[in-house]
Amino acid sequence: MDVGELNRIVAQISAFSPALPMVVAGVLVFRKTLDKKMMPIVALLIASFLSDQFALWLARTYQNSMPASHLYGFLHAVILFWFFCQVIPESKKLVIVIGASYLVLYVLNSAFNETIFTYNSLAKVVQNLTFISVAFWYFFDVYRSEDIPSLEKSGIFWAVVAIFIYHSGALFTHLLSSKILNTGGFFGSWVIHNLFNITKNLLFGMALWISRIR
Repeated sequence: MDVGELNRIVAQISAFSPALPMVVAGVLVFRKTLDKKMMPIVALLIASFLSDQFALWLARTYQNSMPASHLYGFLHAVILFWFFCQVIPESKKLVIVIGASYLVLYVLNSAFNETIFTYNSLAKVVQNLTFISVAFWYFFDVYRSEDIPSLEKSGIFWAVVAIFIYHSGALFTHLLSSKILNTGGFFGSWVIHNLFNITKNLLFGMALWISRIR
């Protein structure tokens, strides 16, 4: 099996990986046991699933899939800033300022620099660094808390772990995107990116289940 075929298989698995945690979310909604603080995670899973299906459709019809990537990148950021506003309430104003500043820069970058028909690696690198930093801030907030919860029983904690792991892995892909595109190693690195995405979605499913209202 060559790298291209491996990438196609992993990409298909990655594109459908939000389905399982979406089923978990559906069960919790049906049972009325979904923690409202996890609603942004559910929204992110739905946005991810629809975006991936749209991108696959564009690829199958031999169209440029970058517009789908730009749109999802924007929605991804909006939803995660919404999530962190809820889980770090003491720093909500700071998260809003950071979020608004980033989203303005993202739109300007897509309009004038890395346009919607090109791979916006610069915007994604900044996004990865931003959410790695915000996740660290959440971990620090938990550490300095006088009443540290049982983290293994905290769905929010595992959701933030998923966000941190994904953006750390994605940072590697996006930082090296221009170099690996020129050396032909892009597809191999994209396998790694998709594996991190699958891991993130599986952790989201676990986080949703752990956080259910008992």
